[in-house]
Amino acid sequence: NIFVSDIDYVLGSGLLNDIKVSHHYPTVCFYDINSNDKESEDTADKPTVHYDYCETHIIEFNTKLTQKLSTDDFSADETGFAKFIECINNTIDECFKVSSQSLKVSKRNRIENPWITNGLINSINYKNFLYEKWRKNKTKKNGIDNSEVYEKYKKYRKKLRSLIKSAKSRFYSKKFDNCKGSSKKTWELINQLRGKDISKSKCSFLVNGDLVQNRRIIANEFNRYFASVAQDLNENALRSENLPISPIPDFSNYIGRRVNDSLFFEPCSVLEIENIIDELENGKASDIPIRVLKSCNSIINPYLKTFYNTFTELGVFPNILKIGQITPVFKKDNKQMFKNYRPVSMLPCF
Repeated sequence: NIFVSDIDYVLGSGLLNDIKVSHHYPTVCFYDINSNDKESEDTADKPTVHYDYCETHIIEFNTKLTQKLSTDDFSADETGFAKFIECINNTIDECFKVSSQSLKVSKRNRIENPWITNGLINSINYKNFLYEKWRKNKTKKNGIDNSEVYEKYKKYRKKLRSLIKSAKSRFYSKKFDNCKGSSKKTWELINQLRGKDISKSKCSFLVNGDLVQNRRIIANEFNRYFASVAQDLNENALRSENLPISPIPDFSNYIGRRVNDSLFFEPCSVLEIENIIDELENGKASDIPIRVLKSCNSIINPYLKTFYNTFTELGVFPNILKIGQITPVFKKDNKQMFKNYRPVSMLPCF
């Protein structure tokens, strides 16, 4: 038998009667490899991108961002503003993005163990240094019991284990304190500790009666559904006989009395932008992490002031700030139906 991942790409199959190399006839299968490669790009598991926002990486980020902003030229228009945002995003990827290879080497990292601090990392490195020192000095004569280096390493290892255990306990105690009053978040954290928070199954949705796992098709169907919700509601309302439909009033009915006095916007200042960024709440959903944004507050403020004042004078709202990231959030019932999801939009923080 020949087993294939998708029977739709099998062009044909059969037996080779003329070749007698064993007691059984060889089986042959013709498979469309090119179509399968194109399809696999949209159905394969998408790798998860991890970011490490530790203090060391934040200092590195601020240093690199200062160098890039001082060397590049940003024009006071939409093109320069888009280039400015791209520069920030690229620097974030350079400084905070964790390579997948480093995660495969060992699970002892801040992504798997977020309670590990820089001090604990230094202590772990020193413990490894003591171990290597004992291993190199170890001989058959002195043994383990008589080795002073081993005793030092043993005591340090015991103390380090206690520190790591305390750090982990404090980390999750703070997590549970933040979940007070919400049983849903509490159980999500409990399942995370139990290792049952990540689903291994691939998502599939019903499209025209067929189960589809292609990410591109699913994304397009979500966009089509979310964009047509309002239109479908209006059509259902028009078809309803019991619902009275009043004529749509003219836009002038919503406009108040004319204001003869002029309206004036004062130019924003660096201090105003700095105060707004400092008042942002940490942990809120944002395209740029709030913690990173606050750390580079004084670096990007002069550029933001120039862009905002220029756009206000020209009466222009940049197109790049009109693009939001839509995330489907499951409501209830069947997870394979698009109608059981609601869209949540995350707009750029700038």
